[in-house]
Amino acid sequence: MGNLTHLDGKSLQTFIDTDLKDFVTQTEKIREDADATSDHPGRALKSLINGEAEPDTLHQNQYLALGPMVDDGSLTHGKALVDALTRSAKSIDAILENQQRLFRDIDKDFRETLKIMGATQSDNITEISGEKLLDVFDDVDRDMTPSSGGGSQSQNT
Repeated sequence: MGNLTHLDGKSLQTFIDTDLKDFVTQTEKIREDADATSDHPGRALKSLINGEAEPDTLHQNQYLALGPMVDDGSLTHGKALVDALTRSAKSIDAILENQQRLFRDIDKDFRETLKIMGATQSDNITEISGEKLLDVFDDVDRDMTPSSGGGSQSQNT
């Protein structure tokens, strides 16, 4: 991990290029289907929610193979279970999507901070005004603000 105790340009660049990049890459992988040859093959929640089917699952429920228990008239309440799983999957995927957006914005804003440091010939981030940093990190602040309605924010980055 980059040494951020001094917040100089070199330390910040190392943090961006190693730790932050690795985290962004891992959050993106979570939302992608795993290759069948990987250690943990499987489909991502995003694919299940979107109803993306594979040849083996074309005519099946994407969450559970409950067969006739999913019918509305079933005494097993399979439809209610699938509905609850769908809501939970959407909620989890929305959190992952928001995390992707947040850390992409953090990466972008740290890179902008480095540009400002270079333009002002600053050796340290403390030489940049707090107001300027707040302007740069405005999108991160927006990402951290809970959206009304409890759903996913619909901004695209």
